[in-house]
Amino acid sequence: MITAIIFMDDWSFVHELLSTCRALGLDNLLIFSPEELVDVEKASTYGASEIISYRSPPIPPCVSRLLIQVVSERRPRLVVGLARKNVREIFGRAAQRLAASCANNCTDIEIVGDAVRIRRPVLGGGYVAVQELAGSPVFVTLRPDAFKLLPNNSAKKPVITSIDMTLKGWEIRIIDRRLSEKSRVDLSVAERVVGVGRGFRKKEDLELAEELAELICAEVGCSRPISSDLKWLPEDRHIGLSGKWIRPKLYIAIGISGQIQHVVGVKNAKTILAINNDPNSPIHREADYSVIADLYEFLPVLIRRLREEMGKERR
Repeated sequence: MITAIIFMDDWSFVHELLSTCRALGLDNLLIFSPEELVDVEKASTYGASEIISYRSPPIPPCVSRLLIQVVSERRPRLVVGLARKNVREIFGRAAQRLAASCANNCTDIEIVGDAVRIRRPVLGGGYVAVQELAGSPVFVTLRPDAFKLLPNNSAKKPVITSIDMTLKGWEIRIIDRRLSEKSRVDLSVAERVVGVGRGFRKKEDLELAEELAELICAEVGCSRPISSDLKWLPEDRHIGLSGKWIRPKLYIAIGISGQIQHVVGVKNAKTILAINNDPNSPIHREADYSVIADLYEFLPVLIRRLREEMGKERR
């Protein structure tokens, strides 16, 4: 009997998701994945028992129909995936059709008796809810905080099957496909991140933050308005509740007010430095170090001093 189905749309997290399921005491694991992404070697290495690959238009209504079919046939205890926008929609649709429990953005998961206990941020990330989900199956999307890593002691080749989705009779037609703009940067694994917010007056001014980031070997991220409203940076640079959750050794927040929706995404940073000219800005309460100054006056000085110090080291 399959005890868990792992929805795998990003195989870079296959170890984490399979390991988390095994840490929960679930050992007969099925991976449900788009056909073009399947990596049999990785699945074998990390303990998958079976892979079901699917061919379907990459839109949630179609994929959820296939997932419903597989879940109905295999009757797992748990269906788990990454806490991403498309996965949340797919799981929500499937859980509603199956009258099953569903919880998103979970930061912890455990099995307690006949229930699945999860923790997840609520009310804009200001609080953490502890909930027990009864019944079977339970659909859960996990944040990286929830991963439980275990070594795999036995590797065996998983059984592989495939299913196909036809759109005959569907009300959905795919007219065009366009790739969203991406920066090819994974902020979730960056050791240093420079975050930019509405304190910057125009897009060209972001060059100050980019210059600082280059000097300290950091990546540039942003608050939601910079990517979603102003479109100054790609969506995958957005840090916060509905964006990336990061855990760098150093996070420098420049011109960011520090609303809870953003702070949730940086709470695991080891050190936070805030640069904001408003002493009452919430970001200062979250920061380990604060600079209360105009970023347009402070950043050029900081960049110049860093260049001077680096020049001394080279000598």
